[in-house]
Amino acid sequence: TDDIIINWVNEWKEMMDNAAVDVNKDYSLGTTTVSYSGTAELGTITATDFKDLRRVWFTSDGQSYYAATKMSSNEFNPNQVFSDTHPYYYMLGDNVIGRKPSDSTGTASLIYYKFNASLTNYTDELPVVQRNYTKSYIDYCLAQAYNLDAKTDLARGKENEAMVQLSKFKSEISARLKTGPTIIRIDEPLSGDDGEYY
Repeated sequence: TDDIIINWVNEWKEMMDNAAVDVNKDYSLGTTTVSYSGTAELGTITATDFKDLRRVWFTSDGQSYYAATKMSSNEFNPNQVFSDTHPYYYMLGDNVIGRKPSDSTGTASLIYYKFNASLTNYTDELPVVQRNYTKSYIDYCLAQAYNLDAKTDLARGKENEAMVQLSKFKSEISARLKTGPTIIRIDEPLSGDDGEYY
């Protein structure tokens, strides 16, 4: 059915989104703020597309912001002393953020990885960076259909083709986002035998 195909498309889209984040940590980010107060200083992230945190800044006065360092909820002890100018944050569950030190009120300014909107109908479009890789979507969906028909060899072939496209996607978008080959400037002219190799 169309619903099953749409689910396959969104499964593959999630794989493509994760591949893009793997190459470019700043891909598909959202922003929000969370208020914190009380002795525990816990805040709930209410953004419906929230996936994971990228960056956290805390402020107590709305003017001075301090970058927070991530820590696990079991890394600190009850008597440990923390600094307002070097705060820490930790997660409780999927969307509750805690702050250390926990002795003031204020706001957490968050940048987070977000779930991209699911594709639900024929008018929806792929994210811009994925539009040249529609064949990977087709191959993945065909692989799933072949699996339903117990045509495992055909399914495996189409899934391999999709994975090749995924690998190609990662390598082609990485050149713009990560340091690539650079030119080595030679300050002095080469001469003799060494010159033959350049």
